[in-house]
Amino acid sequence: LVVSEAMSQNCPAITLADTGPAFVSANPVLTVTTKSRAFNEVTDAFSAKLQQLYCLDTAQRDAIRQDCFDRAQELSWDAIAK
Repeated sequence: LVVSEAMSQNCPAITLADTGPAFVSANPVLTVTTKSRAFNEVTDAFSAKLQQLYCLDTAQRDAIRQDCFDRAQELSWDAIAK
């Protein structure tokens, strides 16, 4: 629920690949994939993903935020009920 709540506020959520939160976000740009689950590798991958997001220009960042919001709308109770 934390991921969908963040996305509903136009806030990107970085997630680990092949996990429930990654399924919720459904955004490969925000997904960290590592070959192992070694703590250092995972934290380095998260750090690199944060740096990548930080370096985006405003238009790219706005597009990601809009994608997050749109995905959150797809997961809303109203959308699911329909």
